[in-house]
Amino acid sequence: YIFCWHPHGRLFYGFAVFCGLFELWFPELRSREYFGGINGPMFAIPVIRNLLYLTGLVPCDRKTIDKRLKRDQNIGLIVGGVEEVLEGTFDHKDVLYLRNRKGFAKIAMNHGAGLVPVYAYGENQLFQHEPPLVLKFWRFVNKFLKIGAPAPIKGIWGLPIPYRRELLLAVGEPLFAREGESVDEFHHRYCNAVEELFHKHVKETSRPNHMLEII
Repeated sequence: YIFCWHPHGRLFYGFAVFCGLFELWFPELRSREYFGGINGPMFAIPVIRNLLYLTGLVPCDRKTIDKRLKRDQNIGLIVGGVEEVLEGTFDHKDVLYLRNRKGFAKIAMNHGAGLVPVYAYGENQLFQHEPPLVLKFWRFVNKFLKIGAPAPIKGIWGLPIPYRRELLLAVGEPLFAREGESVDEFHHRYCNAVEELFHKHVKETSRPNHMLEII
């Protein structure tokens, strides 16, 4: 399976927790290893790279994903990636960069893997929202180096420590490509599944009027 995480959040904190507790939440999948895929450039940083590998994280490049799926392993992806980070976070809505993100659907089709939507309500409230000027600066930087917006990340005491907020996870049913289905059709069906998952559970959260925008 490919577990598709939404939204990215300021600092994939919820995703890291999900990766760490995967075997507890999905004991039926213990026979297949699980790896979380994150932005490749982070593995170029000494020491940090070793810590990431120790926690079961791997680069989210095509070669690595193909390798894991060929070994019949599960992998988690933050589908929105760097582009979603640069859209910013808000109090009243989540913005998902998904409409033109189709590579993960094609990979799933090539390997016969199921796409499992995972939605983290509250992920975007774990840290302070960045002002437009900061995001504009990082958009310019990312034209040359895909690193997202690594600073500043402010939580408790202005440090990259998340605020104590509700984090509710909803896991949808796996979607498999149908016979004769195109990548666009499969991707469209997945986008609809994410929207349905969001609206199904948002009323159960502390922000029942929170909105979803998919771009």
